[in-house]
Amino acid sequence: TTNCEVRTESFKPGESLTYKVFYNAGPMWVGAGEVYFKLNEYQENGKPVLHAVSEAVSYKSFDWFFKVRDKIETHMYANTLQSFKFSRDVYEGGYEFYRSYDWDRKENAITSFHDRKNGNTWTKTIEDVDPCATDLLSVFYWARTIDFDQYKPGDKIPVTLAADDEVYD
Repeated sequence: TTNCEVRTESFKPGESLTYKVFYNAGPMWVGAGEVYFKLNEYQENGKPVLHAVSEAVSYKSFDWFFKVRDKIETHMYANTLQSFKFSRDVYEGGYEFYRSYDWDRKENAITSFHDRKNGNTWTKTIEDVDPCATDLLSVFYWARTIDFDQYKPGDKIPVTLAADDEVYD
């Protein structure tokens, strides 16, 4: 079996982060929106689980140019950051979709549900997924566990990411 355990001292349940997003309009930067990250913990089957939520929202004053309302959620085991449920609800400039992943960590497979919000939906199974693979949100927390003192400039840090019905190494 693969050991996916990580040290999670770099963040704690209850934390929230806010990042301001800017758009480069030639010689000036315009405030476009904010991205929020929230992390909470609960118990499932006696195991501590982290529930992470990220929301990206354009400012009302920017919506006329490019409106964004994105929400990403993941439920991951606290000791490994392995997701078992992931969802992504996207609205970006009129393009919208919903995607969810149900991870079967015992079988190393993901069942993906996709809804284009126009009546076009499908389900896909992704097999032979790396046991320690991350999703679009858990990778954010996983990257915060890296001990950069063990690396030198130019070193590559391998990560496997499941996104958009593909697995990337």
